Amino acid sequence: MKSKIARRALLAIPLISLAAVVAGCGTKTVTTSADQMACVYGDQKHGQRLVAQIPPSANPKQVGSNDSVVYIPASNRFFMAALDDSIRDPRAPKFYLAYAKGSVPVQIQGQIRFRFNPELACQWYAKHGRRNADASGDLGFNARGADEANTGWARWLAENFGVTMQQAAQERLGYYNWPALVYNYPDNADQTGLVAKGKAPGQLDRIKLGQDLGKQFTADLNANLGGDYFCGVESSTKCLPLEFQVIDVTTQDPSLMTARAQVEKDRQNLANTEAQLQIGNQELRSADQQQKILQAQLKADQLSEQDAILQAQIKHADCIVLARYGLDCSGNRPANGVTVNQSGK
Repeated sequence: MKSKIARRALLAIPLISLAAVVAGCGTKTVTTSADQMACVYGDQKHGQRLVAQIPPSANPKQVGSNDSVVYIPASNRFFMAALDDSIRDPRAPKFYLAYAKGSVPVQIQGQIRFRFNPELACQWYAKHGRRNADASGDLGFNARGADEANTGWARWLAENFGVTMQQAAQERLGYYNWPALVYNYPDNADQTGLVAKGKAPGQLDRIKLGQDLGKQFTADLNANLGGDYFCGVESSTKCLPLEFQVIDVTTQDPSLMTARAQVEKDRQNLANTEAQLQIGNQELRSADQQQKILQAQLKADQLSEQDAILQAQIKHADCIVLARYGLDCSGNRPANGVTVNQSGK
């Protein structure tokens, strides 16, 4: 009788041990808000491989108790480079330095606007984010205040977004004239900022530059990281290029701005003259007496002459400024190396 009891006790031991193992392999619940997605990685025995990716606002999901869970933001993100420390992101540069046509150095301030690509966010963390995270796996995506600069996310953005945008700026700025960016001319204006008569002003050059830099930055970033882990904030179902919003563009040469001041002054005078000329033409069309017609015609002729003089002054002053950089009056470097002299002739 005792031997049967003993055998039953021995058989029960493995069952008790199995139950203990099962109890040790419990589960935990993972939930996501509207502003986050969750990446679930297996425990150390499984090499921390990705086992589940949970989208925002998903139903609670049971995962292994030893699995690690990392939350990635689903909302729009920004990375601001600015001289003003109150709006500049921690570790972001004060500006991006690049060279416009004629090798004129300019400083570009602005922000990169982006969001994580929801299809590849967890792969980004495994490949790039994990080594920048703290012991708990957190990168400090939503940190604010004094501790923000010390987060793994701030360091990663500076080392990747900051460096790559500097690269993109150097690649694209050579296609732009510095006055067009500093004074934000329409993209169909000439070297001096004047739009041909009869044509409506086109898109402002800073907006065009922002679009250009956004596309170049996206291509460079994807190549550097090995995947399109980020999308523009205007994206809906498609992962469109990241966006760059230009805040300000300045030149590093104060004397260049001083020399250019006369061009800008003449340009404003020209705009005022043309506005008066338009009014004069309206008066001419509405005149019903011969004397009024003659007076309006005389005024229109005077304004037209003044308009032509101002146009010539602007071109002349601009040539003088460009000559300091060895450029011709169109902003190009002559192939034969001969440039106009400082008199603008």
